[in-house]
Amino acid sequence: MPYFKPTKPAVSIYVRNSTPIIPVEQELKLMEKVHAAPVSEEIHHHPEIDKVGEERPEHGRDKAIWNVRGLNRRDHQVAVRDLVNEFRLHFIALLETRVLQNNVTRIQSGLLSRWRWFVDYAGPGNRIWIAWNDEFIDVDILNADSQFVHCHVHVHDLHENILLTVVYGANEVSARRELWQGLIDLAITVGNEPWLVGGDFNAVLDLSEVSGASGDIRVAMNEFNDCILQTGLLPLPMQGERFTWHNCSLDGRSLWKKLDRLLVNDIWMERWPLLYYTCLTLVHRIIHRWF
Repeated sequence: MPYFKPTKPAVSIYVRNSTPIIPVEQELKLMEKVHAAPVSEEIHHHPEIDKVGEERPEHGRDKAIWNVRGLNRRDHQVAVRDLVNEFRLHFIALLETRVLQNNVTRIQSGLLSRWRWFVDYAGPGNRIWIAWNDEFIDVDILNADSQFVHCHVHVHDLHENILLTVVYGANEVSARRELWQGLIDLAITVGNEPWLVGGDFNAVLDLSEVSGASGDIRVAMNEFNDCILQTGLLPLPMQGERFTWHNCSLDGRSLWKKLDRLLVNDIWMERWPLLYYTCLTLVHRIIHRWF
């Protein structure tokens, strides 16, 4: 069996909702050996998506957030297309694309030529790309920052609306303070709409989310917790692997952290109280049902 060096993994997510409006979705898990290794996927089959090309009855409810760690490589581009096709996604956010502005059109047209795209090269870092299929959903970008993109999403066939904030937190504690303040400011504008905040926060909430020697993280941890308190966001219930990032060390200084998560407001929780997600350590993407 080939050896795959641990990479910076994130979260693979599925959501089960047993409210009367939406049928209960069966468990879906996706694992991938990423980056330098060939892609290898294992799927716990769902009858609606057992075969590629098989029609799914509920369009527009699946989305993905994926830290691709570079989109210039062809194998990463193929993996994104495969993900979209396999799960009939109609929304995807790509983090850490590392694509220069003069290559954007070429890469986007090769990935999802008929989709709508949002990329903010006016801001520093160009850390978040968003794409959606406007045949099934409408996305209005409300606020774009170097560490988050905040948007309004309307699902056509369900006539449902949510607010979605895709996050990719900065590595530095001082820079993340802008993210925390940005989320606090957004919380004031949300009103009575369901709000989902998800992605790579590059921060942990408590020491149980760290395994290994990571230095003094109390300041960063306290500031993240203060942001959660001020925004009123709640952690979406989680199952599966706790840690979502690894430092790739093979010399005994291994470090694991939970950096990726989904947070929701109380309106979301009241509307879909049985929603939860599952983390898999070898995957660097987030997948879940809209509602």
